[in-house]
Amino acid sequence: VNPKCAAAEEEETRRYWPGTSYFIPPTFEVPEVSMPSLATNASTPSVVVVREEGTNGDKEMVAALALAGFAVYDVTMSDLLANREDIRRHQGVVFPGGFSYADTLGSARGWAAKILFHERLSEMFREFYRNPDTFSFGVCNGCQLMAQLGWVPREGIAYERQPVFTHNRSRKFESRWSSVTILPSPAMMLRGIEGMRLGVWVAHGEGQLVFPDDEVRLSTIGQGLAPIRYVDDAG
Repeated sequence: VNPKCAAAEEEETRRYWPGTSYFIPPTFEVPEVSMPSLATNASTPSVVVVREEGTNGDKEMVAALALAGFAVYDVTMSDLLANREDIRRHQGVVFPGGFSYADTLGSARGWAAKILFHERLSEMFREFYRNPDTFSFGVCNGCQLMAQLGWVPREGIAYERQPVFTHNRSRKFESRWSSVTILPSPAMMLRGIEGMRLGVWVAHGEGQLVFPDDEVRLSTIGQGLAPIRYVDDAG
């Protein structure tokens, strides 16, 4: 659909074939993990995995969080609407990937609207976000949701200046194995792996991050709020 994308990929292949190399800092120790018992105690930090109609990958996310030692709670937006659960009871909230409402209104826009235009849910999410003792994590559709909520790169950016994820330049759904490197940042989950270069899957139709305001883009980079960067085969 976009000849420039095909030409760029051909050039990348020509320059760097046969492929990339990965790097793990020598100070990094890979921990041994095993699936823990579901039994938890009062000191176990809890995290809620919030899913919506069209979410997928939530079961894998629950398993990953359990391996990391969290007490994990699976919660739907219907649970929150019915007041059966409150994310403010937990230390973390995670939004998995997928295609909420089939991306009918655009990626995660329907999901975000359910929160932003519901007074009680809007206040709940706002209070959780502003609690300095909590963390949030969004993958794919979940990250698109966090942008729609104004959670990334930070709160308080005017709507017309808020960075958003839009259609890829190729105008196609992209699913491929890519290389990234980790830069220094305030991110809790990236602590200790700065400098690492590793491979990750990407899979999205609207993964192009667009900054309407260049000042917001520069401040985001300057504050270390965009620490995971794509790299070419030369690193």
